[in-house]
Amino acid sequence: MSLIFVHLRWNDPGPDRYEEIIRTIPQSGDLPTGCLSRHLRRQGGALLATETYDSEKSGGRMDHLVTEMRTAGIEESPQTAMFSVPSMYAVAYRPTVGATAGEVPAAIPQPRLASAEEQLQETAETAARP
Repeated sequence: MSLIFVHLRWNDPGPDRYEEIIRTIPQSGDLPTGCLSRHLRRQGGALLATETYDSEKSGGRMDHLVTEMRTAGIEESPQTAMFSVPSMYAVAYRPTVGATAGEVPAAIPQPRLASAEEQLQETAETAARP
């Protein structure tokens, strides 16, 4: 399975409307099923949203944010871009054990250290090089 990233762009609603949208639309907690993260931001003359879904099946529900934006008074349809990456990158989007409500720290794996046998093999290969 793949992670699905959905990028949405609306024309800038203005600073006052942006603050209202941020208060109305959840960016954590009450997200649609399969949505691992949601980020809203203003950049230049646009309101940008990025959502990450745990699978292609869940990514098909990207209309959830568009529906919430319409409820918040943004009627125009957004420009949309969607792409997928292998699921091995999902570790950065899963909450760690003991995370409090509203806090979703990334669980980044530590690099695997070479075993003593692998270190000896590497040392031997390095010494054998001319």
